[in-house]
Amino acid sequence: MSALLISLALHMVLLGYGGDLDMAATPPSDVPIQARLVALDTAQTKPAAQEAALPPSGHARARSVPKAKSAPSPESVTPVLESSEAVESTAVMAGQEPPVADPEPRESKTALPPDAPAGAGDGPPVPGPEVAPEPEPSPSVPGRPAHRTLPERVVIRYGVHYGQDQFKAGEAHYQWYQGGGSYTLAASAETTGLISLFVSGRIVQNSEGRVGPAGLQPLRYAVRQGDKRQDVARFEWEQDRIILSRRSDPISLGGHAQAQDLLSFAFHLAMTAREGEAPFDLGISDGRKYQNYRFDLKGVERLALGYGQVETLRLEGRQADGGLLWVWLERGGYGLPVQIRTQDATKGTQIVLKAESVEM
Repeated sequence: MSALLISLALHMVLLGYGGDLDMAATPPSDVPIQARLVALDTAQTKPAAQEAALPPSGHARARSVPKAKSAPSPESVTPVLESSEAVESTAVMAGQEPPVADPEPRESKTALPPDAPAGAGDGPPVPGPEVAPEPEPSPSVPGRPAHRTLPERVVIRYGVHYGQDQFKAGEAHYQWYQGGGSYTLAASAETTGLISLFVSGRIVQNSEGRVGPAGLQPLRYAVRQGDKRQDVARFEWEQDRIILSRRSDPISLGGHAQAQDLLSFAFHLAMTAREGEAPFDLGISDGRKYQNYRFDLKGVERLALGYGQVETLRLEGRQADGGLLWVWLERGGYGLPVQIRTQDATKGTQIVLKAESVEM
């Protein structure tokens, strides 16, 4: 009732003044305007939200309700940076001292030792010394390891037998020397009797190289027959190749770590061959060619030689084009080659060297 009386009195005052009310003459109020944020009562707004979410009924047209946008994740919010002027003006309005900007960051320098020369830290960084890569571990002994050692000096005298009938056609002397990890082999053969009428000239061979845990590693082989041109084979192991004097281009050793020449191969087998061994490959050069032989152990055989009965281990090497090599190694002692036989791939001619004496 009191509220109604107050309202009537207010209307009467306004009607009494009519339109002569001067609003501009009203002095400004000194009362400061204050604003407060009041939390909204969610209990009162909940029914309205639920009504908006209700599906349309009857034939009323459904109103599309925009989907609420999901709040951006903290990572996707881009911070707004205020400029220094805006920060300063805001601080002045609030009656605070404006913040003092930090001085520009100075370029940091790498800490130097106390005894470093002046100016050592200026300029671009100097790269340190290059560190050489660690050498790769040396591979294990390639191929077939040696399990015998040869004496320091050996001289073997062979009888040279020719053809199918194996008649004696001449003699050959093999001299072996080793020391300090190196070896030298020298051989000379000369025909005698009737065969000298068909095969003339003295054949001289030389082989030299290294002695190691994998047997022999020849470096140079040379052969000359009479006045004919000398044939030379040089083994370049680091480049995995062999250089023949009759060829302008080198020949790859094909990874054969135990390639041999025609003079050294029998002594190499004396160091490496063993009973029960599986077939193996061995590259051999005669100074003109380099060919691979497939060797196979054929068993134990007893030979009647010029200085007595000798029990031997026989090996057969077969070439792809049909050439053959046989070697008989004494079964005891140093395993020396006491008999060697070759067969030509084209004519099938056989030459046999049979030991007549062995001196050490």
